[in-house]
Amino acid sequence: MTQEKKIDQFKLRIDWKPSRYHGHTVRKNLKQRTWQKVRGKVLVDNNFTCSICGFSPESEEKMKLLHVHEIEEYSQDELLCILQGLDLICANCHSFYHFGRSVTHFNKTQMDNIKKHFMKVNNCSEIDFKDYYSQIAREKMKLSLKLKAENFKDKKFRGNSILIDTVLFRIEGDIPFKEEVIKELMDKGLYRYYENE
Repeated sequence: MTQEKKIDQFKLRIDWKPSRYHGHTVRKNLKQRTWQKVRGKVLVDNNFTCSICGFSPESEEKMKLLHVHEIEEYSQDELLCILQGLDLICANCHSFYHFGRSVTHFNKTQMDNIKKHFMKVNNCSEIDFKDYYSQIAREKMKLSLKLKAENFKDKKFRGNSILIDTVLFRIEGDIPFKEEVIKELMDKGLYRYYENE
């Protein structure tokens, strides 16, 4: 099996978020009670089990180790975060998904633990991890340079306009309480709807 093919078969991967979207999620823009309803439904629908590694907490206290991960896509044309779905994953898988954030917030022991978790889940070696990380870092660098070049040319990203810096959201996936979530985003002026809707 080639290295590239092996990497394509990894269950646990890095989900790198473009820097312009850091700190912007649907969850952060919802009322806490709304998010708790969404989370509760996702927990039940996924049988309280991580969809990647199969972790299932043995006590109510450990339930906080299950996280609802927002599956997002990002527009190249505007600051638009498109929510495609929600996934139930454990804290270790979530920390690896957001590897870039983990690097800046975790100590060496914590980073070693999520690296070991990656190798266990994907049944791979440390060399496989390093190859995978190098590949992802190269892809991120290429995309980052491309976006910077495009943004420099594009006048709509210049200046300090609040509109230019506001991340808008769309919900395209089937998520629990979708209409309620959309309404809360609309009430805050953060939902991107199209004229034909």
